[in-house]
Amino acid sequence: MVLYAKTRQLKPGESETLTLTVKAADLASFDESASAWVVTAGEYQFLVGASSHDIRAILTAEAKAQQTKVNNVLKPQVQMNLLKR
Repeated sequence: MVLYAKTRQLKPGESETLTLTVKAADLASFDESASAWVVTAGEYQFLVGASSHDIRAILTAEAKAQQTKVNNVLKPQVQMNLLKR
């Protein structure tokens, strides 16, 4: 996941504070077999920098396990006969 924020045009020596909010759901991956968005418990790292080659801070956050079931809208509603070669 990539979060991006941009400052207004800054003058030399000037700074601006940006706030990015990350919800637990933003860390989720989709598990097809469970038909659910799943957040794996553990420590997550957020790298802050001017570019991917210029990391200036690493922030960590703990996430609890979380699962959000969704309707399986792609599941066939009737029995399908599969073709075989």
